[in-house]
Amino acid sequence: MHFNGMSFKARGMTHSERFIADVEAFLKRSGMSASRFSWEAVKDPNFVANIRAGRAPSLRLVDRVHEFISAQDDLSKRRA
Repeated sequence: MHFNGMSFKARGMTHSERFIADVEAFLKRSGMSASRFSWEAVKDPNFVANIRAGRAPSLRLVDRVHEFISAQDDLSKRRA
């Protein structure tokens, strides 16, 4: 996977670090709490706390989170 034409490793980030950064960026721009996001995205109210603590989610969960973020971003764009 690449980010702005460079691999995550070249930018000094692992895939896990990039995933957490994506989640944190969404939480910041949406104003959604971590527990609400966790519940709505993956039905686990501790998901964000767990990834912050170092839990490595499955690729299936990563996909679900990215789909949730995309859907929420699309909704926000339509409302604007």
